[in-house]
Amino acid sequence: MTRNQYIGAIAGTIVFAALLSTSLPGRDFLSAGFHAVVDFKVMWLCTLIAVWRISSASTRRLRSGDVIWGSVPAALAAVTAGLWPWLFLSVFAAVFLVRTDQHRVHQALYLLLALAVHETVVTLCGEIFADILLSLDALIAQLLTQWFVPEVLVSGATLQVAGGHSVVLVWGCSSLSYVGDMMLLCWALALFLAGEGSLGRGLWTWLVLVAGITVALNSMRLVFMATDAQIYHLLHEGAGAMAFRITLLAGAVGVAWLQSSHAISRSRGVA
Repeated sequence: MTRNQYIGAIAGTIVFAALLSTSLPGRDFLSAGFHAVVDFKVMWLCTLIAVWRISSASTRRLRSGDVIWGSVPAALAAVTAGLWPWLFLSVFAAVFLVRTDQHRVHQALYLLLALAVHETVVTLCGEIFADILLSLDALIAQLLTQWFVPEVLVSGATLQVAGGHSVVLVWGCSSLSYVGDMMLLCWALALFLAGEGSLGRGLWTWLVLVAGITVALNSMRLVFMATDAQIYHLLHEGAGAMAFRITLLAGAVGVAWLQSSHAISRSRGVA
């Protein structure tokens, strides 16, 4: 096993341990493992792309120091739960960012670090600042949709449309719960589409664009859900919910393709 293959294997192991720990309560190990894969498709895709990027980089011999720095966080992640495995993934990615000088590996490790930090931040925000963030989400929905649904009233985390009904925002349906996933997905796909190339500078500009598209689409969905009970069921649990998710994914894929095309064009221009 080469050094980069080892890094990729350990990274994948830690992510699996982190996702498994969120699926274990009330389930046997095989069932929890299945749900850890199925319930977190975006995270697995991001992880697989990062691991592929690391493992396919130029090879170097595995050293004892690499084994120590990799096996310790992997072992700790396997015996802990909650946020701890994500924190150990953060440490793992940060350590190997310092211990490698390969730019191709750096980009993948930054993605893994962002994935770990994302899970930590989202969990803490959901537990500590949920009410504030949901109220902010409702205000954003009101501002973004007032040009075609002018009579939208906001009270805390509740949206009320004149002639419609009330919709109370919960964390799982808020724009903020989707933004991080779509940014990570866009980042991972751009990394994949770039192939051997570099993502170049300005990545954050494209990720902010994805965030804006995600918030705008979800804001429209939330307001439409408040206009009519039938529309609510269609967009919340019917065919409209699937169409919404597909639209979100299409936005992330489209921006990733534009970003990678821009980066490739710039690299050719420089060359």
